[in-house]
Amino acid sequence: MKLVTYANTPLLIGDEAADLLLRFAASLANLGRADVVVVKALGTQGESIDVTFLLDAGSVMLSKQADSELAEPENSTAVAYMRDRMHALEQPLHVRQGAAVKTDDVSQSFLD
Repeated sequence: MKLVTYANTPLLIGDEAADLLLRFAASLANLGRADVVVVKALGTQGESIDVTFLLDAGSVMLSKQADSELAEPENSTAVAYMRDRMHALEQPLHVRQGAAVKTDDVSQSFLD
């Protein structure tokens, strides 16, 4: 489990979701993009909460390993969403649109 601090609020989030959250935020920032992700976390009292993260170039987060015996919150939906979005961000536009076109073969007007 990881302790993620966002907007001065400490949250316990499962390792995979926490790692992806930071990687996704970095990917978005590198491209000058933004997204909103809802992640299940444990609050300061151990209560289960849904946290909405605005991820953009101005996102400031800290993540560190936390020793906790509490069960990790279930985040398979958020993890799948972040993985899918990161994959889409890494693919060139012509590949995402399903065209089997090499970059060299794409006209400048198509890219504009």
